[in-house]
Amino acid sequence: MSVEIALKRYPGVKSVLVNLVHDIVLIEADTSQIKREELAKAVEKLGYSVSATEVQQYKSDEDLFMLIKQRGTIGMVVSIIDLLVDPLNLFGLPAQSRSWFILAKWRLCLGLLLK
Repeated sequence: MSVEIALKRYPGVKSVLVNLVHDIVLIEADTSQIKREELAKAVEKLGYSVSATEVQQYKSDEDLFMLIKQRGTIGMVVSIIDLLVDPLNLFGLPAQSRSWFILAKWRLCLGLLLK
């Protein structure tokens, strides 16, 4: 509420919508009364980053979604491999070989997740 009140004090600001869950502030303003740069500075002073357009925000959201999807897929694949090879020991691997396999699996997983 305080973010909305602070931004509505600027001339030309028609409406302010704040989403605290996603750290998004949407501002509708008359750019003949207030410059975009002034609004951007005001928003940054309140602790938010500024995306100039909805297209940039959409791209950023898409990139984040793809990263989450990729990491989820990696996690599922590694979990399935772990379920098949380690607990069931379907291939009758000796304990030392299984240990090396587990170490390699987790190094691979961490390497892919930390990219």
